[in-house]
Amino acid sequence: MSTPDPAALGAADWKLAGRLAAMPSVLAGPILRHTGDTTVTVWLAFKEPTAVSLTVYDDPDGAGTPTAVTAVPAPTVRVGKNLHVVAVTAAVLPPHPPLSAGVTYYYDVRLADGRTFKSPGVLSTHADEAERIKTITFGTEKLPSFAMPPSDLGRLRVLHGSCRKPHADEYDGLAAVHHLIEASYWESTEADPWPLVRPHLLLMTGDQIYADDVADSVLAMCTDFGDALLGWTPGEQLPSLGTNTPAAYAPGARADLVTDIAGFTGSMVDKPELAKSQLIGFGEYVAMYLLVWSPVLWPDRLPTSNAFYDAGERKRVELMRTTLPQVRRALANVITYMSWDDHEVTDDWNLNRQWCRRVWGEQGVTVGRPLGRRIVTNGMLAHAIFQSWGSTPSQFTGDAPGARLLAQLPQWDGNPANQAKLDGLASLLGVPTGPLPSGGVDSLPRAADSLRYHYRLTWAGRPYEILVTDPRTTRSFDPQPMEPPAVMSDAAIAEQLPAANPPYLTLVVVPGPVLGVPWIEEHQEERTPEMIWGHDAEAWGLRQKTFHRLLGQLARRPRVVLLSGDVHYGFTIHMSVWNRQPYGTASPLATPLRSEIAQFTASAFKNETNSELDLTTDKLQGGGWNVLPLGVPVASGSLAHNPADEVGWAVPLEYWTEYRSRNKSGHPHFQKTPARLDVSDRYDIPYYYVEEHWRHRTRYGIGKRSGARPKTTPLTRPAPGAPKGAVAAWFHSVGSAVVDFKRGDDGTELVGNNNLGEVRFAAGSSPSKAALAAQHRIWWQITTTGQPAYCTTFDVTLNPEDADAVPPTHVERRPND
Repeated sequence: MSTPDPAALGAADWKLAGRLAAMPSVLAGPILRHTGDTTVTVWLAFKEPTAVSLTVYDDPDGAGTPTAVTAVPAPTVRVGKNLHVVAVTAAVLPPHPPLSAGVTYYYDVRLADGRTFKSPGVLSTHADEAERIKTITFGTEKLPSFAMPPSDLGRLRVLHGSCRKPHADEYDGLAAVHHLIEASYWESTEADPWPLVRPHLLLMTGDQIYADDVADSVLAMCTDFGDALLGWTPGEQLPSLGTNTPAAYAPGARADLVTDIAGFTGSMVDKPELAKSQLIGFGEYVAMYLLVWSPVLWPDRLPTSNAFYDAGERKRVELMRTTLPQVRRALANVITYMSWDDHEVTDDWNLNRQWCRRVWGEQGVTVGRPLGRRIVTNGMLAHAIFQSWGSTPSQFTGDAPGARLLAQLPQWDGNPANQAKLDGLASLLGVPTGPLPSGGVDSLPRAADSLRYHYRLTWAGRPYEILVTDPRTTRSFDPQPMEPPAVMSDAAIAEQLPAANPPYLTLVVVPGPVLGVPWIEEHQEERTPEMIWGHDAEAWGLRQKTFHRLLGQLARRPRVVLLSGDVHYGFTIHMSVWNRQPYGTASPLATPLRSEIAQFTASAFKNETNSELDLTTDKLQGGGWNVLPLGVPVASGSLAHNPADEVGWAVPLEYWTEYRSRNKSGHPHFQKTPARLDVSDRYDIPYYYVEEHWRHRTRYGIGKRSGARPKTTPLTRPAPGAPKGAVAAWFHSVGSAVVDFKRGDDGTELVGNNNLGEVRFAAGSSPSKAALAAQHRIWWQITTTGQPAYCTTFDVTLNPEDADAVPPTHVERRPND
């Protein structure tokens, strides 16, 4: 593969090396990260090394006695010659009380040379101090700010979403966070002060970057920027590729490389365009994070080349760039937590046993791919620095794995002679220590003392907790290589969703939906390569043992709100569960469990697709829970059964002694483990004589939409004989009008536009009340300013004391034989 000619990439003014000196010190950030009762963590990326002190105030001018400070300035960690990162933590000063709800807190930093956010050249090179600080503040505020999540559920505002691909269609849904914070600032009153009405938490539930499906112009920047930031000489030499570095593999020409040599599967279903610009170098991964979180590195003009020029792709990338100032400001002003999914590394990462065989290898079956292992390691390392460090800073202190990772990071320089240094980093990251074992072992081996990517969030006095799961590195695999995985192993479910002493409400982040759209999951049941690799056949429902083990574990909590993304459309499902013997337990419980589970899915921030030919997300926007022939969705207002009722048993039932069919033949679902039965139609239910182990009722949400449909403006066709250019422009205008009209379509069942989710609870909600009224708002059709045009609202009542919320028992007395 030849190195692309730099001259062919358009004017060289887009390259970073010649522009870096004129840039501000902070390349990305500040991003407000983990914030507990007594600590606040802020993440920043600098172009030069420094030491950072963080100070938190309850005064808008940053005056008076600080609330929290950094005891010892935190030195930045050298990622590369021109990239130095820190997640700096401030701790509350005794005798100051813990951070409180109802207070607006402000923060500032002081660098080793004494500069602060307001100083010239820190955040901006603008001459005016007021303009410099506006890059991270709202209204007339002089510092970035935040508010703690309140104990009053009726005041809590939690935002969530996933999936940001720069070259996807339309504007970025993450920019809507900015709009909601700004609106709350101007709408606050003395009775409803800003700290109680502003968004309190942002949960980014996966695919913060797309490492596999990358626009050619973006890859050109990632390669060049990564080289300039790391400053490695001669660059990262990749295994299986001789002395080649990432720069040797041109944008748009990497599909064969990552499929045939790395073993990846993103382009295996005759779609090389999906992997044509996969990130492969560590520098490319870190550059991608900087590009999607901050406008600082972006050049005035994107690189171009006749070899990969795509006007539509470039236009969509420019839409992403348009709202990056709003994204940066938003991330500085709301407590933010992150979790990953596959695209932070590559599409299909750890999808199934066959993927593991291709990349990691399996003892006695296949040998792993060194290039694939390196690329995954690069993605995991970038994730640790850019995401995990801020979400779980305790893993990066003392002698914890993350702290050792940061200490060893500067010793790695991409040189094969230092491979042992990278191996040490990989072990700390939890990269598999070897191939998938044989002999019935179904999970990948990892070092015991490695980073963990699941975590639990609590704040004193709050009646809720947040559990963030990691289904990507804790799954187990079926012996059949192409069968769907257990998205989380049995051990992972028990560890990440502990059953002891649950609070009134639990929010659980699960990247992919646990409860899926029925007609879509029916398609995923097909075991064709196209369905498996092309549509990521890894839904929870495809593996019923794992699905019911998870439901049984969730049912130990009275009220659960699942927050998921991944699928590129938003929706709401509500399940009421009665469970007397959770799947995987040996005996019935003394008292059956009653649990209410709401699933709020918001996706994608930016991965909307529009096409007249394919089943794209814009069609889901006008579609819904039902589907017409040929796979075209249609909003029907109801499913064939909505709600849908199901009962089940942990073990198969015996025909005749434990059940009988009305048609005198066996029932296939009773022969499975677990045994399940749809009881939505009473007249079609077989007779059964064994009390159910569980019963649940599933309601598919139908929301209410705000905002009128888009208005249509008559478009006059040019008169006969008009210039061809005028006729072509008219056709283009008509096509654009049709697309815009369809994008404003229904959206009351499935929301296929770029979107942002918000979780609210009814005023007056209290742990003293059995019923909790929850609301899922999906903000969609984002404009150039980040303002959403529409909102679909789904209302759900979670009342585990409502006996009528679950289906009744249908067990019958067995007749005498």
